[in-house]
Amino acid sequence: KESSCTSHHPLINEGIEIVEKALQELEISGYNETSHTGLVRNIQLVVDVSNKKLQLTIVANMQVLDKKLQKLIKKLQKMNVFSSIWVNFNENRNNVIFSNNWKKVFGEDFVWQKILGKKFAFHPASFMQANIAVFEEMIDFVVKNPPKGANLLEIYAGNGVFAYFLEKKCKQLCLVESNPFSKISYLASFKNHPRKEKFVYTLSDANQFNRLDPFDAILVDPPRKGLHKDLLKRLIEQKEKRLIYVSCNPMTFMKDVEFLLENGYQIVAGKAFLLFPHTNHVEIIGVLEKS
Repeated sequence: KESSCTSHHPLINEGIEIVEKALQELEISGYNETSHTGLVRNIQLVVDVSNKKLQLTIVANMQVLDKKLQKLIKKLQKMNVFSSIWVNFNENRNNVIFSNNWKKVFGEDFVWQKILGKKFAFHPASFMQANIAVFEEMIDFVVKNPPKGANLLEIYAGNGVFAYFLEKKCKQLCLVESNPFSKISYLASFKNHPRKEKFVYTLSDANQFNRLDPFDAILVDPPRKGLHKDLLKRLIEQKEKRLIYVSCNPMTFMKDVEFLLENGYQIVAGKAFLLFPHTNHVEIIGVLEKS
């Protein structure tokens, strides 16, 4: 059975079993991508270590809650294993998992995850690393690399986790992110930060953000497809600049770095991080300079 996967946190396996059983009992059908039929497209489960429960998201092929889904949620609520239940309404005819149409039907607003001793909020639509221990090593490496007192720009900033730990080293931090739910999580996490005036958070696509000049260092953490070509072009137009590139895809990392090396950058440091042993999920951090 898939729900007995030994790589999963035990709570994930328990959650899968509970949801599968409830779907079968209520005769709720799974989604068929070819015919665009069926109610449930995807299920996302996130362990909330703060209360040892699960944040559950049901991705539904509908625009509003129907009676069947309401029955499912009512049934799952009684199980005492979920800290929150969310529905993402997605009727799009593509393989994009989430739409921007979210509804919390029960429970907590966020999962709170402790990273290097600090608690961060995560909305179900915001990205969270699964292997926190290795992610903490990545943070340590990133923090060592901007010049002291730098004005730092972080593009693809997510919830601001890197920025939080870079704050003591940097004079000013500008965070750029296109996901509005990441900004919601950021605002919850940084609400009581004693020096939050040092941070500026901008909602923008990476390829549309043009103000690279005022910054001494740039941190990028793009999705698997790598850096947008417009951003790469703007990077090579810069004068002296330190670039810290966090990559979750070695293939696009190599392609992007090759382009940067051909246009005046050089590699000054780098490190690989294996997040999931016996898989090819390797994250790479490269530090480059243009002089």
